[in-house]
Amino acid sequence: SRKKEEGFDTFFWFDPVFFNLIKEEFSRPDEQKKVKIEYSYTNKKESLNLPRDFIITLNAPKGDTRIEVQYKKVEMNNKLSFPFKLPQNYKEIKLK
Repeated sequence: SRKKEEGFDTFFWFDPVFFNLIKEEFSRPDEQKKVKIEYSYTNKKESLNLPRDFIITLNAPKGDTRIEVQYKKVEMNNKLSFPFKLPQNYKEIKLK
């Protein structure tokens, strides 16, 4: 599928059998810039088909960058906790 938004050309590719997102691409042809994210699926977790890894490719006139991410462990439905303490000199800031 294709979508055009705020100067970006946006494309999404889906697996026709499992409906998984296989690839997404965002480009600005006028600036010769493109971001592509490709997903590989093999992990099954609680009836979900999660990506095993993904590759982000950034293309720009000044050079290209490739980032590869592989999941080693996926945990779901675990209770999470993020303990923190506010400093004694903390002052509340209100945004308008």
